[in-house]
Amino acid sequence: MPRDAASFRKFILSTYHSKDREDPYTHFFLKEAKNKEMINTWIEEEKQRFKEIEEDTRDPKIVAEGNKRREALYDKIDSILLEEENRNEDLSQVSQAGV
Repeated sequence: MPRDAASFRKFILSTYHSKDREDPYTHFFLKEAKNKEMINTWIEEEKQRFKEIEEDTRDPKIVAEGNKRREALYDKIDSILLEEENRNEDLSQVSQAGV
């Protein structure tokens, strides 16, 4: 490929419709969506487990296990969301640092 700006611009424009092309903006939101989708999947799985196992039971042991499992799941989700928020926070903003 020749090394002039016009040829490079033409090459970049030709890749815009490629199915494999990801610009950084899109890439960021795809990564964010992956985490949200994973959390939604866990919640749906827990709802399904609740329906199949705990909904109609009166056994306190099964109910206690389900409550423990849900508590662990909610803690895991909270930690993932907090980690994600901390990772995306702009720490270089001096205006919010109180300086």
